[in-house]
Amino acid sequence: MRRIGRPKGQRGWIYKKGGIYMLRWREQKAQPDGSVRIAQPSKSLGYFRTKSEARAAAELEMRKINAAIQNPQSCTRLADFVEHHYFPHIEKRLRPSTVHSYKRLWNDYSEFWPDLELRQFRTLHGDQTLERIHEAREVAKNTLKNIKSFLSAVFKHARRTGVLDSPNPVVDASLPSAREAEDTYAYGLEEVTMMLMRLLSVRLRLWP
Repeated sequence: MRRIGRPKGQRGWIYKKGGIYMLRWREQKAQPDGSVRIAQPSKSLGYFRTKSEARAAAELEMRKINAAIQNPQSCTRLADFVEHHYFPHIEKRLRPSTVHSYKRLWNDYSEFWPDLELRQFRTLHGDQTLERIHEAREVAKNTLKNIKSFLSAVFKHARRTGVLDSPNPVVDASLPSAREAEDTYAYGLEEVTMMLMRLLSVRLRLWP
């Protein structure tokens, strides 16, 4: 029988904390300025009867972790990536008015953006973000569509630049059931002409 080898990468190390087995590992963390530092994050594995059972659970976790940390840039936090990578990118390619609208959208809803690394962001987080914005602000469906398009563009840029290799997590996010934007009245040519004539007549009376 062919023996399955241990997955490449670090194994991490396990220890007990208050009866719960914990897993710790080393990884590189990308900083906002583009530099990289070594971090030692940890997570709970849960309760196990023996250390060997905890080690088996740790092996499964480390498979996912090793796959994710091959690219340290994927550890960049969403907010840092948007402000230090995505915005500088679009400033060189889009009209200033478009860039301004994107930045305003980002700032207006800053309290709702999840504090996650890019690699941690899943479709679930996209759903939750849109739902929280809808519940708190009661925005129209078009606004939610714009928010989803903005987030999707951010992750598309992350994929195009090699920061992420996983699928765009925002594409399949669903929009909450929201109200349609109210129709606005559009003046016809005759109405615009009449208003201009009235303004002109008022001006002539005031300035003989």
